Amino acid sequence: MEKETTNHYTSSLVEVYYYHQRVAMHQCNPSKGSYNTNKEHLSSTHKYYTDWSP
Repeated sequence: MEKETTNHYTSSLVEVYYYHQRVAMHQCNPSKGSYNTNKEHLSSTHKYYTDWSP
């Protein structure tokens, strides 16, 4: 089943809504071409790889 969200963008913030309820909020990275990652929003498999160290 596909889920649809609504995204609101400002110069400093991104908000994600699902059925008019905010489910995520992220600060924008002001550096062009850069991004921010909130580990709390990653799936369990992605969390495992970000915590792994060779």
